[in-house]
Amino acid sequence: MKIVPFSPELKNDFVELNKVWISAMFRIETADIEEFSNIEKAIENGAQIFFALDDKKNVLACCMIRPCANNEWEILKFAAKGMSTGTGAGSACFKACIDYAKQQNADKIIIVSNKKLSQALHIYRKFGFAEVPVDKTKFPFERGDIAFELVLKHENIMTKSEKISIYETVLPQIESLVLGVKYGISSLANIAAVLQRSLNFFWTGFYVVEGDTLLLGPFQGDVACIKIPKGKGVCGTAWQERKTIVVEDVEKFPGHIACSSLSKSEIVVPVFSASGEITAVLDIDSDRLATFDDTDKMYLEKVVEVLKGYERFV
Repeated sequence: MKIVPFSPELKNDFVELNKVWISAMFRIETADIEEFSNIEKAIENGAQIFFALDDKKNVLACCMIRPCANNEWEILKFAAKGMSTGTGAGSACFKACIDYAKQQNADKIIIVSNKKLSQALHIYRKFGFAEVPVDKTKFPFERGDIAFELVLKHENIMTKSEKISIYETVLPQIESLVLGVKYGISSLANIAAVLQRSLNFFWTGFYVVEGDTLLLGPFQGDVACIKIPKGKGVCGTAWQERKTIVVEDVEKFPGHIACSSLSKSEIVVPVFSASGEITAVLDIDSDRLATFDDTDKMYLEKVVEVLKGYERFV
């Protein structure tokens, strides 16, 4: 499954999926028709639509987010195919909308829904949305009888000294977690968890070497690409060139593999065994440009040194 932003060829999928979704329980209202007729204009005005696609590029789910007044954003037109229920496609699209609003420095995200949509309400609450009164002056849909909001907390970008302090704290912790652990995959899982919890990056994880391919290993974050060939993308290139690669803007990296459209910058660090073979790569993504620097490179190379006792992970 892959999450992608709006493109013109996906417009009909968005409209038809939502028409089916709405018609199953309600009626299509005039406001729905207006929204379906003005998708391109909404995108031009700052809105975005995210789609979950399967391996054959079929649309499994979609979700739209658009700016409103007072730096509030609204999530709407959240729909999924019946067969995709339980696959995580809807949640992945929903999270992409939240992340997009965060990138735009939104203060609040609002949703108007219906009490019949139990699965959707469960997702809203799972992501931290709180129920609030419905404002019918803003949301005239007949079916809107319940509303939610999520107040966003903006995180400050770490200074160099703050970053060093965190790395200096987690290094001994990581060393102790790996000490005496027989199964390398367990160590990868714990390292990914510690780094993600401590530094709060967009995505933190490992790809492990199997033949001429990198296979997805333990990670923290959104769903990711399962296989990466040697020499392809940032991960495959770091493996092939046997060195850490820091990318300030992934869109400018030749052959970048976009597992998530929200990833903006990246660092990939090869993991070497005691015999000098590369057994895995540590891959960290940020949803901000130019997040990683020489400080990250130095400390993350120290992190992966603790894994040199493992000759392979698969």
